[in-house]
Amino acid sequence: TGAVTYTFPDVADGDKGDTWTVVNASDQSITCARSSDTQFSKLVAGSDPALATSVTISKGGVAEFVVTDEDVITVFGSGIS
Repeated sequence: TGAVTYTFPDVADGDKGDTWTVVNASDQSITCARSSDTQFSKLVAGSDPALATSVTISKGGVAEFVVTDEDVITVFGSGIS
């Protein structure tokens, strides 16, 4: 199969607390893209939170996506970049 991309919806203030879990059981990376103005806030151990327009989940990775603010989806887990 070819490359896989999931596009997340634009999120508003009323969406705070909504979550998605992505489990990559494939043999390729998954790209998680944004819609409109929404950004990802990546939490990676040993680093400060970083805003990004996309997140890549490597094969075997698991990521949790949580709406934490208007236009912000915070992501953490294993195998994210």
